[in-house]
Amino acid sequence: MVKRSLLLLSGLLLLAACGDDVVEGQCDPGMTANPVTGECVARQCDEGQRYNPVDGNCVDEGDNPDDPNDAGDAGDEEDPDYDPDCPFFQDCDSEEPAPWNPPADGSYDPFEPQDPATATYHSCESSDVGPMSAPQFILHRAGDYLLAVGRGAEVSPLTFFDRNPHAHVLEEADQGYAGFIVSINPRSGFTTATDMAYWLSDTISAIPGYDESAREGAGRTYRTHDGYNASVMNHVRIPTADTPGEARDKILASIFGIGASDLVYELDEASAADDSGLHLSYKTVMRSDQQVIIVGGITTQGRYDQPDHAARFAIEDLAGGTALAMAGETMSDECVSLTLRDTTEVDIIISMDASGSMSSVQSALTGFTEEFTNLLNEAGVDWRIGVTGVDCDGIQDDQELSYDFRSLWPGPDEGIDPPNIPGLPPLPDMGGPCNPPALDGGGGNNGKLIGGGFTRDPQAIADRLNDVSTAGVEYTLTMGMAAIDRSLPRAQGAVDKIRPNAQIILVTVTDEREELVGQMISGLGNSIGASTQAELETFLDPWLGWLARPDIGAIVYGLHWIPGQACATAEQGSVAHGIQHVVEQTGGAAGSVCQPDVTETFRDIANATRDLSSGLRLVGNPYASSVSVDVTDLDGNFERSIPRSAADGFDLDTAYNSLMFYGPEVPETDQRVVAPFLRWNRNVIPCGEDAACPGSKKCVLGRCE
Repeated sequence: MVKRSLLLLSGLLLLAACGDDVVEGQCDPGMTANPVTGECVARQCDEGQRYNPVDGNCVDEGDNPDDPNDAGDAGDEEDPDYDPDCPFFQDCDSEEPAPWNPPADGSYDPFEPQDPATATYHSCESSDVGPMSAPQFILHRAGDYLLAVGRGAEVSPLTFFDRNPHAHVLEEADQGYAGFIVSINPRSGFTTATDMAYWLSDTISAIPGYDESAREGAGRTYRTHDGYNASVMNHVRIPTADTPGEARDKILASIFGIGASDLVYELDEASAADDSGLHLSYKTVMRSDQQVIIVGGITTQGRYDQPDHAARFAIEDLAGGTALAMAGETMSDECVSLTLRDTTEVDIIISMDASGSMSSVQSALTGFTEEFTNLLNEAGVDWRIGVTGVDCDGIQDDQELSYDFRSLWPGPDEGIDPPNIPGLPPLPDMGGPCNPPALDGGGGNNGKLIGGGFTRDPQAIADRLNDVSTAGVEYTLTMGMAAIDRSLPRAQGAVDKIRPNAQIILVTVTDEREELVGQMISGLGNSIGASTQAELETFLDPWLGWLARPDIGAIVYGLHWIPGQACATAEQGSVAHGIQHVVEQTGGAAGSVCQPDVTETFRDIANATRDLSSGLRLVGNPYASSVSVDVTDLDGNFERSIPRSAADGFDLDTAYNSLMFYGPEVPETDQRVVAPFLRWNRNVIPCGEDAACPGSKKCVLGRCE
């Protein structure tokens, strides 16, 4: 633990200058890199053929193993090969991560910048992408991880006894933090990323001297760029006089069940304590039931509390979901720009339960639409509103919905059996949640927007709230999510699509619990125990991961029976535990459907839009540490750079994939913001047509969305 470590991989320096030079190792003009194999293949195929991203070949149209609608496909009755729980065409019959074989000549370099002469920089010019240097990459083939860290970090593999665990440690003296990454088996009984996040905080509390450590917040459910469920931005405050490096070693020792003195690595401890205690930020990524990856960073509480301290951003970038990829992944440069408008775009979807018991609430909200839209206007947002019903029927077979969304739904043989009532014949098998027979499904609206899309007309909104199906089932949350799915991919100027830079707000209105949660979770009542709550959270984890996708990033608000509150007007047992959990996890707020004036919640929603960032939505999943922001005039003349600061500058909200601006550094209306950054390549699949995209994704502006 004394020698300084060698850099595992050295970076390259890219000068994104104008010109026709092709960067060595990149594809020639007219060619594109296959996102799976990395080989250069033709972007466009001959007439009658399409590009298959799985094997990189042009194949005859109709020969599409990833298209469930392809009548010529022999496996047409099976699910498409693309599976969101098995990202990037891995061998998912195996319990082990997909193997990666590096080039035999040792030429693998994770940094593969685009050719400035052929790259599409999304309103940027090649000259906007200034000198960009690669981060340092920590690579572990057996652990199947590639972690991007600062170039100034000292890095070392971790060993102990005669074992070589899949782990690395790092420190950066100039910034004052220590970090780690481990790839381990999930602990028994901990089956989700959220479970493992809580396991780690409990493990820390059991370390001698750390018994007063406190978990801050619940973390955020997140879907990584390569399709894995994760719990990011977990925080633990540790009152101790230990240095960040000492705390890291104690945590790693507890993870592996050994003593801290048994850890062996070639690294000088560099980060000092300052008597303010320590702050740990970490994430957990569930790769499979055999592998979870934990990445964390530790600094002093004093450094973390400074809104512009480098250590704060370093550990949050480790914990935020953007620094980690699979071994064999590559990273390249990207740039987007935007001329700021004087309003924030907000697309709101109201999922309205219009069953008989909701008639008074429906009437109140219908009469409130004009005032609600006036409040949105006063908030200074560019808003649109869509309305959907809560009835659901055979959604797994609804080909208008994406495979990614449909795969969230349980199968026909899953769910709680209908109860047997003494003196009455047995209830029929309902066919599983949202499955035929339609006794449990209503009219089959399946998240279609009433009236065909979004509107700004208060009377049209009122009419659509009145036109919602009165079916007596309440798939309120899930049909709202189905409406979001139908409104993707984002598109400018389309009445039935969410706009490219709009914040999505989903509002659920019901006096019942979410029907799907009631179908799948037993033991629900006005109050529930810890085990039922844990089961509910586990079930909802993938749904939260879907909402947290970079192209969605929805905030959910709810008007329902809130757990822990009294309600005289709702049916007993209809407390919306599931909806409340989703509201809390997405950063929304809930109001009681039992309150005398239910419109108060909609007033709160209108006021909350004032606080939404008018920031810039980025392309793909940027590596947060690489993002920089410049401001120019409308002619592109440089005016100033904006520093990274949570008090007076910008930061990247990884959950919503947007830049957030704070303090007097906020760009002004009609200024141009230019944001170059690095991103992982696998999260952007190039295409020339819809057939080139996996599953139900579509080709939008040359990318699969």
